[in-house]
Amino acid sequence: MEVRELVFRNDGTDRWVHCKGRLAELDVEKLPYGIILAGKKESWKRLWLKGRRESIDDFTLKNGVVFQGEEAHEPVLLNTIFYNSHESLVYRSQKHFLLAMRWRLRFDGKLLLLAVDVADVSITSMGSNREPRASVCIWKSYSVTLDFFGGNIRRWPLWCINEWGLQITQPDGRCFECLPAEVSVAAVPFLRQLAADEFGFKPTVMTTVYPERQALAFFHRPLDLNIYLLRKFIGYGKFETFFPVNQADNYTPLCKCLGLGKPPKSLRRAYARTPFAVIAYRMMKDFGFKDVNIIRRSYELEQIGPIHLEDVRLGSQNRLNVSGAADLYEAFQFYCGYLLSSGKKEKYVIHRLIDKSKEPWKNWKIDTIKMFHRYFDDISEDIRKRVMRDELSELLHDELAEEVACIEGGRGGEELIFYEPELLAYENKINEFEIRLVHRTSELREIGEKLHNCVASYKYDVVNHYSTIATVKYHDKYVACLEIKNDGIYQALGPCNRYLTGDVLLAVAYWAQLHNLQDKRGYLNVNLETIDTSAYTVEQLPHQKLLPEMNLEELLAVPADKIHKGYYTYLRDRMLAVKTVNRVAPPPWMTFSDERTYLYYVLPWAKHMIDAAFAGNMEAAAVLGEIYLRGRWITKDVQQGEKWLDFGGNDLSKLLTAEHKQRVAMALGNRDEAIKWGLEVGRLRVQRNMERKAG
Repeated sequence: MEVRELVFRNDGTDRWVHCKGRLAELDVEKLPYGIILAGKKESWKRLWLKGRRESIDDFTLKNGVVFQGEEAHEPVLLNTIFYNSHESLVYRSQKHFLLAMRWRLRFDGKLLLLAVDVADVSITSMGSNREPRASVCIWKSYSVTLDFFGGNIRRWPLWCINEWGLQITQPDGRCFECLPAEVSVAAVPFLRQLAADEFGFKPTVMTTVYPERQALAFFHRPLDLNIYLLRKFIGYGKFETFFPVNQADNYTPLCKCLGLGKPPKSLRRAYARTPFAVIAYRMMKDFGFKDVNIIRRSYELEQIGPIHLEDVRLGSQNRLNVSGAADLYEAFQFYCGYLLSSGKKEKYVIHRLIDKSKEPWKNWKIDTIKMFHRYFDDISEDIRKRVMRDELSELLHDELAEEVACIEGGRGGEELIFYEPELLAYENKINEFEIRLVHRTSELREIGEKLHNCVASYKYDVVNHYSTIATVKYHDKYVACLEIKNDGIYQALGPCNRYLTGDVLLAVAYWAQLHNLQDKRGYLNVNLETIDTSAYTVEQLPHQKLLPEMNLEELLAVPADKIHKGYYTYLRDRMLAVKTVNRVAPPPWMTFSDERTYLYYVLPWAKHMIDAAFAGNMEAAAVLGEIYLRGRWITKDVQQGEKWLDFGGNDLSKLLTAEHKQRVAMALGNRDEAIKWGLEVGRLRVQRNMERKAG
């Protein structure tokens, strides 16, 4: 049988086009090539052609041909290396990149060969101005063979197969090249010819999504490419069980898997074009939509609201969820259900979901929906009405975040968060950027107010160590907030949930690389290989002890502006733990103008506590009252002690008062009264412990 071959080259704009003649026939080592260096966000670009000592700055590309003005260069193999900035390119001493320069398809009637010629490109800085220069050090070739009749793929070890299709990896496991869409689509007709020999007819390919995966999908499920594209959604176990290779009708069992009953005929037609139509239909039914004419508007979408259909998974009991964001699906379902149950027409709600989904959903919108769902029972009626009446807005997000912060603040007060040493190692200073973990839940509210985000609603996750929140400060100003879990970064955002840019992005990306933290959601979309990381200095920030970890001397050394709720309670505990006390007593002839002056004299180390008590701090007042009652640090004065305890008026004051009355009853030998107050002390202690653990 005649051997057929197709060859593709890059046209310099990331498109792969057919090529013939010498570019297709000669060995790649003998061909001319061009390497383009371009900025991701800047307009600069430079071209190095084989054999030229200087780069070309002023050039254009037309159908893969390089033009300087009206003069055209001979056709060459092209590809592009993208840098984050020109400066990072200039000051990089030397770096290697692997670039695919030519793809080949070879079909002999039984086997389909896919091969790629790869250039190992070296970037060096040359001359007094350290001008970068690109050149090819060595050429490599990688191939993979699709044996349709044998049902296997013969490939070199560096080839891998995953949800993205066929990929080539570097020895360290990082992917550097995927099978291009143009090559994948061109391979399908050859595979259809092989399928005709197997089944007696050429299977029709109608799908319009993910062209780069079509060749691999056809190889595994030639009678229905779409079902292969849904294998992650279905689950690999169910996929192999319910959707075998030779099964022609996968649509019916798929609908049965999803519990769709008798879906409209329009859904089957839509499924032929895109597999996500079935997911979209099920989602719209979950959200509460009933009008088929309204639901049909979602068939061709890849995203509904903030939910990418590719991220949706079929979980237990046939429930849908979003991979990596377990609460997102439930929150969005609740939001849609609330709008529909409030009397909004389906046409109005679909306008909010679909018309807006043409643009990426802002993170603050997603946060608003999550907070609305999680705190619905506690938020004000005004917020509920505005969610129903108005479009989502940043103002609504900030007001809802403030309410959530107040709600969380009222649930058991502040919690302290302790970390293992390996997590404390994350606290670093990268140049001028300080990265620290959150150690007190009150910090979450402060961060939310400064960065205008909803991190205050993460209190439960942080206290229970489901998530770790870190902040980035630049000159003592918050510039970013990070969410870390399972050795990966799930969020990395700046003020108003904006994506990070500039120096803070590079610093955080470099920090993540140091600690082997993977960018799970694409928030740190930067190639550090193009950055001069030698300019970064890394310091381990000293551990800032939490209040329960401090001794009395350390607590007394805490600056007044760093004192927060709970401080005076821990100060009291450390004071009571001291066995020997050198009490200061004023001489008999000394007089004081007021009580504060007296306390300054006898308790010189507790000046900030005295000031706080006189300023109305109930916690400090309660501790001062107990100091009077116990008479260890100053002369005992029951009247003054009870006055300050009554002034405190909080739970701590009630506990200290009960303890005092228990001691008095025991000293007087009043057993029944001592037992009564002892039970009250126990009740108040249990109550305080429960409030501390609540969150």
